[in-house]
Amino acid sequence: MGHGVIPFSLPPCQMNRTGDGRKMGVWAGGEIELTTHTKMIHDARVGRVDTPHLLVNAKGERFMCEGPMQGYLNNYVREYIHEAGGDAKAGNLYTIVDAKWQDQIAEWKAIDPEIDASNCKWFYEGNTIEEACAAMAADTESGAYELDAAAVQKTVDRYNELCAKGSDDDFGKNSTFMRAIDTPPFIVVPHEFGMGLSAIIGGLLINADNQVLKADEHTPIDGLFAVGNVSGCFYGGVDYPMDVLGLSIGRAITGGYLAGKHVASPSGRFHTHTPPSRARRHAGSRFSYNNESRFVRRGGGEGAILAA
Repeated sequence: MGHGVIPFSLPPCQMNRTGDGRKMGVWAGGEIELTTHTKMIHDARVGRVDTPHLLVNAKGERFMCEGPMQGYLNNYVREYIHEAGGDAKAGNLYTIVDAKWQDQIAEWKAIDPEIDASNCKWFYEGNTIEEACAAMAADTESGAYELDAAAVQKTVDRYNELCAKGSDDDFGKNSTFMRAIDTPPFIVVPHEFGMGLSAIIGGLLINADNQVLKADEHTPIDGLFAVGNVSGCFYGGVDYPMDVLGLSIGRAITGGYLAGKHVASPSGRFHTHTPPSRARRHAGSRFSYNNESRFVRRGGGEGAILAA
C-alpha cells in the first residue's frame, strides 16, 4: 500500500473513516492507484457557499480569485494547515459580505447557476466589520472563531478600491463580480474547511467490469469487485469537483450496476447471498460488512463487491 501514503495529514470532520474496503482489496491481492489521491472537502458547519464574494484566510487576508469552487479550496487549505503544524483552525476561511449579498447572488445565478448560498444559515452581522468579527468570537457555543478585524478591514478597503476601479489588479476576478462591501450590516460567514475533509478517494485498480486487478500483473482477481470510491482511477485531479452534482453517488450506482451485470452474466457465474456473520477477522484485524456485499459462485467459492 505504499502508493497510498499521504505526505501529511488533514484532520477529518467525520471519524472512523478507516478505508476498510481498500484494505480488504489489498489483502486480497489488489493494488491502490498511484498518488496524488483526490480529496473530498466540504465546509463542516455552514453548508455550501459557492459565491464570488470576498474570501479571506485565517489571517484576514485575501488569497485567491473568488468563484464557485468550494471543492478546490483544498489546494490552499492543506498548505495553511501544514504551515501551522497541523492546526486545523489555520484552514478556516471567511466570506465577507454586506447587506446586498443575497441580491447579488440572485443576479449572478443568471450568469452561473452554480453560484449559490441558499443553505447558509450560520453567519454573524454587525454595523461594522469589527462588530461582525466580535459577534463571531463571542459565540462560544459554535466555535468562537477569532479573526483579526483590523486585518479584514484593511482587506475590505483594498477590495473596495479595486471595485471602484473596475479591475481586480490583485487576482484578476471578473469585474462583473467585483462589488463594494459598503452597506451595513456587514456579515462574516465562517467556513470550517480545516475540519472538512470528508474522504480521500484514491481507490483500487479495476477493469471495465469493476473487477479488482491483481497488483503488478493487473489481471482480474476472480470474484472480487470494487465500486464507488473504493475503486480508483476516476477523478484524476487533486480535489473532488464539487461543481459536478451527484458525481460520487452517481458513480457508485453506475459501478454497482456494471459489477452486478457482470456477476449475473454467463461469464460471471455468481448468485448473491447474505453474509453468515456481521464481522470476520483478517490478518489480526476486525472489520464490519458495512461496505461489502457477498455472493456465492455457482459450483462453489465466494465473491465480494467492495463499495463506499
